[in-house]
Amino acid sequence: MPWLLLDVAWICLFAILGRENHADALTPLTVFAVAWPFLVGYVISAIVVNLPRSPRGIRRGAIVWIGMVVIAMAIRTVELGRLPEQAFVIVALVFLGAGMFGIRLLAMFVVWRRRRKRNARIAALTEPDEL
Repeated sequence: MPWLLLDVAWICLFAILGRENHADALTPLTVFAVAWPFLVGYVISAIVVNLPRSPRGIRRGAIVWIGMVVIAMAIRTVELGRLPEQAFVIVALVFLGAGMFGIRLLAMFVVWRRRRKRNARIAALTEPDEL
């Protein structure tokens, strides 16, 4: 569950930074107005790929990332009555992808390092002493 909360926090950070970048009022309601289509897209995509089963998975994360942005842009298109600006789509893809993959890649690196250290300790314990 912490992984899912990190993803949701990243989506909210995206909304907060977007509002601040455009000098818009920063209130919970204005942040929610930006974040909710992405949160809906995230939940739908996470359910489709059963993300809670393997939240650190890169492949599942990629499907959720793309699905989330596609669904969010579809919602925004209906909401606005027009396609979202191309720059907004690109920024959403890059920022949300960087966050969702960055945390997963960092976690993979940490796990890899821990296994490597553990294996080195085991190897040191099982090697015969040299005289």
